[in-house]
Amino acid sequence: ERDLQEARNRQLQADVLIHETYTSPNSTGASFQGDPNSSSMSMGSGHAYVPTVREIEHYTRMLNNPGAAMPHGVFVLADEANGLAITGLSQNCAQFFGKEVPELMGKSLLEYIDNPSAIEAALMMKDLTLANPVSVGIVGEDGTMRLLANLILHRLPNGLAIDIEELDPYENAFSFHARVRQAIDRLHTCETSEAMCQRVSEEFFQLSGYDRVMMYKFHEDHHGEVVTEFCTENIKDDSFLGLHYPATDIPQRSRDQFKAVSVRIIVDARAPDSPILLNEGDATEMLPLTMSSLRPAHACHKEYLVNMGVRASVAVAIVVKDQLWGLMIAHHMEPKFVSFQMRMAVEFLTQAFSMALTNLTDTAAHSRHERSLNLHSKLCDKMYQQGSNPGLRVRGLIQSEPSISDLIPGVTGAVVYYRGTISSIG
Repeated sequence: ERDLQEARNRQLQADVLIHETYTSPNSTGASFQGDPNSSSMSMGSGHAYVPTVREIEHYTRMLNNPGAAMPHGVFVLADEANGLAITGLSQNCAQFFGKEVPELMGKSLLEYIDNPSAIEAALMMKDLTLANPVSVGIVGEDGTMRLLANLILHRLPNGLAIDIEELDPYENAFSFHARVRQAIDRLHTCETSEAMCQRVSEEFFQLSGYDRVMMYKFHEDHHGEVVTEFCTENIKDDSFLGLHYPATDIPQRSRDQFKAVSVRIIVDARAPDSPILLNEGDATEMLPLTMSSLRPAHACHKEYLVNMGVRASVAVAIVVKDQLWGLMIAHHMEPKFVSFQMRMAVEFLTQAFSMALTNLTDTAAHSRHERSLNLHSKLCDKMYQQGSNPGLRVRGLIQSEPSISDLIPGVTGAVVYYRGTISSIG
């Protein structure tokens, strides 16, 4: 546990330095020497440079409180105790409400909902995640329907946060969920983790319609590897399969966010984020968006996607025994939106995969433990059969079947040194 925490801290420090280098080439962090993915970073003066607590706090606040929303939806902050009076809005609100921010500030959100009782019923629940999404119609002041939308609710110290995303009235989410259930049933036929990764990646590729789907597995040192890949014919020559990426490819704070909200989408990496405007005197940097579906990705990540020719993406966390085991990542070469209902189905698929993978891992660990105990018992018997002379007992480890080399799978040779005598096998 201590080693894991130390590794997290080292990666967080490297993440901060890389962020500073990206955002400000003349910043303090930009002048460090050495590999930013290693723990031995130094300044030009030769002294090790470690980001200050204030720099780390600023970096974390920037990721969690970006002060903007992804432009495919509209972010609303409302006062739950005051009839859902609007106290904050993303600047692109006119695309859904037909009105600009000043015209909506202070008004009740309920005035623009065709079925206010749906929201009121949802707010009766202590855990709003059980109520999401609330599907309603957005109406104009004259009562005419403007669009069908999903409201995704969560409570903040600042008020009630509402992510509004347009909903396709012809979307058949029930059919999608049924196909996901069938995919989960097929997972149970897999006998190895490798086969299971292949299966869930292929199922998601067939279900989602994305151009590329990959399983990205984290290793013990936190670096990632693409272990499966499925893609369309037009991009199959640009394969990422087998590639390894440094730990800083997925920053530590982003990993923490994935454990809080397991499905993240980017609809269009080229589209600029929409600033959030609050009541005068309220600072957007104090508005936490960790749980928001509209929290934008870091500018560096979006630039990274664009440089690869990717316009849209979805990333789903794979959590095994409360640890981020990996991510299922999908890329699309054109803008692509996936509704909250579809994202819930994908989350259900990956949760089932995580549970199956956990069971498979536990079963394999139990088998290894049983094998080890059985092997130790057999080796002790072989040594005992050689008599009471310790030197002869060593022969029982070397010349018998099984031998000491069988203790570690894949080992083809072993050496025993006892009282100046070397005995070997293999």
